[in-house]
Amino acid sequence: MSTLSSLLRRAVVPVLSVLTALILGGVVIVLTDFKNLSNIGTDPAGAILGAVGGVFKGYGAMLSGAFGDPAEVPMHVRQVVEGTVDHQRIA
Repeated sequence: MSTLSSLLRRAVVPVLSVLTALILGGVVIVLTDFKNLSNIGTDPAGAILGAVGGVFKGYGAMLSGAFGDPAEVPMHVRQVVEGTVDHQRIA
């Protein structure tokens, strides 16, 4: 049990660092979304929700670029199993 608590204690700072970076990045994205924030006077809730939607779209695009499109994973698994991977496309 002491090794588990030691591992968790060591993981707290990196996890909090990543969460803080994601939150601060989200704030920057919201504050620089001029298209949505220009409507804050007429539709405050819509403007804020639109800007927050931009945060999710931005982070989704980042994850999709890093790990690939989740919709294409079954196709790639099938290609690996069948041995028909297009190595030219990977490189």
